[in-house]
Parts: sequence; structure tokens; C-alpha cells
Amino acid sequence: ALLIFSGPAGLVNRLVLANRAVVFVGLISYPLYLWHWPLLSYLTIVEATYPPFYQRAIAVAIAFVLAILTYRFVELPIRHGRTYRTRSTAALVTASASLFLLGFFAHDLAPSYDEATKKIMQVWNFSGYPNSDAFFDDKEYGFPAIGRNDHDKIVFIGDSHTIQYRQTVAGLHTKSGLTPDQFPKVIFLQDIITANMKPALFKKVVDDPAVKAVVFSEFWALQRRSDKINYAVRCCGTGLMQMIGPQVPARLTQQQIDEDNKNLGSLVALLRQAGKSVYVVLDNPFGEEVAPRSLLDRSFFHKIKISLVTFSKADALERDEPTRTIVRKTAQDNGAEIIDPMASLCHQATCPALAENGMPLYKDYDHLSEY
Repeated sequence: ALLIFSGPAGLVNRLVLANRAVVFVGLISYPLYLWHWPLLSYLTIVEATYPPFYQRAIAVAIAFVLAILTYRFVELPIRHGRTYRTRSTAALVTASASLFLLGFFAHDLAPSYDEATKKIMQVWNFSGYPNSDAFFDDKEYGFPAIGRNDHDKIVFIGDSHTIQYRQTVAGLHTKSGLTPDQFPKVIFLQDIITANMKPALFKKVVDDPAVKAVVFSEFWALQRRSDKINYAVRCCGTGLMQMIGPQVPARLTQQQIDEDNKNLGSLVALLRQAGKSVYVVLDNPFGEEVAPRSLLDRSFFHKIKISLVTFSKADALERDEPTRTIVRKTAQDNGAEIIDPMASLCHQATCPALAENGMPLYKDYDHLSEY
């Protein structure tokens, strides 16, 4: 408003806004607005991340060229020409219809990917674990359960790294050949971590004589806010490519970490005193090296291709330290048995992202795939 009020004699208006280059950008500003957005958006989608500066610069340069051509051969003839108005309108209608048909049949026109790529793409689109029809809400505990043997119970406690093993238990339930009344009732106290265990709920588990075993499974490094986790590319967010984004959880003090570990030891000890078997599942390998989104090299400038990065077992183990060693020692010192996923998911020297048949072993940065 102040610039308009100052009139053409105003200093900014006279020296800056009246400059030929600035006026020219003003003339092509609407087609430039129309072109820059799809180019930058599509580039970002294809790259699956924020593209490097040189690619963004190329996209903006192309947008300028297209904007100039649109202004010269579309906008000006329609606005100022009478002879070409009918023909321009017909051409625009034809172009719009062609684009509509192209979009409608795009799936059929797209190149077919090889089977190895398709396997990764299937997991890429996999967001959550499907619920088995055999699961039900246990009335006593108020959590999902499978199996109906009320005299033989197993309780899982933890975050999403407990939820990921529901698939395993559901598979065992199907393959066991046991009737629901024979299969142990497996209850998943999910989205509950040992650091925030509700005393009343835990007391119920301890006092329940039918509970024979308790399994603790958390993303231990995450719950202790390890600085070795790349929080910007972890799973399950709502930002770019369903990533959490650059937010980093608040760091814990060493005193808080020590208290969490001490609390884990106390929970294990109480369960062992109650005569129950206790298992602690350590972290599985995690990182961009195993995430399906990083296994496909996608670009605006070349065809999609598989790009595997060697993930050494030594690096996987080191990334989980010191959490891994402390959790293992705390659990064992208080009588728990250790289940180490790395023993199965890693070879002697490496932790592969794909199984021998090409199926991804992980669904994202740190969760196991449904396979």
C-alpha cells in the first residue's frame, strides 16, 4: 500500500520496480507461477527428498523459459489478438483434453519395472502392519491378544518394536495347528515403554499366575534418545515422503537414562521373583542403509534402479551403542534371557537390506517388514 501510495516518483518504484528486468518478470509472473510449482514439486517427489540446489536451479530456469514461451505464444495472442482467439481457444481445449487422457492412461503408459524393483516398491507403499482376524481385545487387560488359553499367557510389553512381532505370533498361531483354546493367550501391551510403565498394570501382570512369560521389546536406542539415530529420515511421519522431518526429540540427561535402565532392571527382577520367564529383545539393525525408500535410486534424470549400500555388522552394532550393551547387561544381571535380532538378520560381516529372494527385510528406517 505504501509503495502504491508513493507513486511512480517513489525511490523504490523508480529505481527497482520500474527496472526493465523487474518489469519483464512482472509480465511473465503468472505463467511463471503456473510453471514453477509443478516442476519443483515433481522434482521433489521423484527424488524422494529435497533435491540438491543445482537441480532446483535447473527447474527454475526451465520454468522461466516455459513462462516466456507461454506469455509470448499463449497469453499475448489470447489477450490482444482477435484473429487467433478462436484458434487459440480450440488449441487450449485440445491440449487440456490431451493432458486429461494422458493422465487417465498414465498407469498403462508407465514403464513396467523388473520383479526385483517391484518387490521393493510393494514394501515402499506399506505403511502399517495388517491386523489378523485372530486378534481380539482382551477384556482383562484391555489390549490386543491372540489365542484363548487363559491358563497359559505370554505378555509382550513395548512400543512399535513390540507391534512388529504381532505378525510373527499371528503366523505361529496359524501354523501351529492348535485350536484357539490350546494356543497360549499372547497379549500385547503395546505403546507402553518400561520408562513409563503404569504400576497398576504391571502389578496385574506380576500377580497373574497364568502369565508364564513376559517379553520386553522396545526401540531402546530411540527411547534413550541416541544421537546416532537420524531423526530427520525416520519413519512414520506426515511430512515429505512420510518422514518425521527435522524435529529431534528432546535429549535425556545421563541421570534420566540411568533411571530408565534401573527401572528396566527392577521390572525384570520383580517378574523373575514372581516365577515368570522374562525375555528382552534387543534392537534390530536400523538406518538408511536398510530402509526401502533408500534402496531405489529415483531421479528426474534417469530411470529407477536398485541401489544397495553395504551395511557392515560392525557399523550396525556400533550405531546401537552404548544402549545395546547397557540394556543387555541390565537384563541379564536381573535374570532375563536375551533375544538378539541381529544374530538372525545379519551375516558374519554384513546386515543385508534384502533377503536372498529379493524381499526387503525392513519396512522403513527401523521396523521389520511384513515379510
